[in-house]
Amino acid sequence: WDPATNICTRKIDFDYTKGVYPSGSLTLSNNRFYGMTPIGGTNNAANTVDRYWIISKTGANPVTTMNFRYTAAERPASMNIANPGRAQPWRVNGTLSGWLRLFSPFTTLNYTQTYGPGVTDVVTLNNFDWPAVPALVGNNNPWAIATSSQPLPVELLNFDAVLKKNDHVYINWSTASETDNDYFTVERTLDLNEHTVIANVPSLGNSTDIQKYFTWDDLPAKGVNYYRLRQTDLNGLQEIVSPYVAVRVGEQSTFEILYLLNGENLDIYFDYNSTEPVDFYLIDMTGRIVTQTLGLNAVEGINILTLQSSLLSNGMYVIQLKNSSKVVAHKFVR
Repeated sequence: WDPATNICTRKIDFDYTKGVYPSGSLTLSNNRFYGMTPIGGTNNAANTVDRYWIISKTGANPVTTMNFRYTAAERPASMNIANPGRAQPWRVNGTLSGWLRLFSPFTTLNYTQTYGPGVTDVVTLNNFDWPAVPALVGNNNPWAIATSSQPLPVELLNFDAVLKKNDHVYINWSTASETDNDYFTVERTLDLNEHTVIANVPSLGNSTDIQKYFTWDDLPAKGVNYYRLRQTDLNGLQEIVSPYVAVRVGEQSTFEILYLLNGENLDIYFDYNSTEPVDFYLIDMTGRIVTQTLGLNAVEGINILTLQSSLLSNGMYVIQLKNSSKVVAHKFVR
């Protein structure tokens, strides 16, 4: 791989005697690159494993699992459990050149990253289905493991959901720019597992100006509803572009931790029946207070507290919230 010309000068073949793309698990390794610069783009070395794979499909087109193995020394410092690696092909296809974000219809997007017992890491891409149109992925293109912090076709400014009169939820968002975006999908979940489509909203088109959108959920469920935003490109690729926004419907607020979103940052959703300030503690399993913030302002209803967690070591922690009359706690694994 020549960063100056973006040309791969060495093709790596797999030693399968029948020359058929295997239907089981395919372990990929071989060859490295240093400081890869994507076509027309920014150097992505700080977010990319120092190794690449050339993949060629020569036979059937099964749904399969691919395991990408590399050493811990090849893993960039930015890549960790909170900011895991993704297997992504580098596609050369005219105006569509760039990292290909593998969503529907290519995969159910079930990536896992495992840190092995020695110095070996494994990123697994499950349920990958090589698309029928080769130009979408391409044969003999380089694949890399990169963090999920890749540029999106939509630059989202805000995404909000607010309970209005008669238990209707008003959902609105705005974008700073859009490129080849087709439409947005608002999804609702009650358990952060199963999602229901609330509305599909067409894009206003390619733009570098602020665009504003809205829709309504006229039949939210009683209790806490979580909303998120998904976008779909003109070529059918999809991406979740917002965090969850929680709305409680038809029930009194309580003092409880509802949900933790453990990503690059730790987002703590808690429901609160007061406006009294709360004290926050993060405690490790030895009982040591790792960090604390006293007298946090809170509102009645659902609050979101964000903790920069990228520097936390792996292990189990306890989050504790406290006011003058009650203490609530929640365990989680980093």
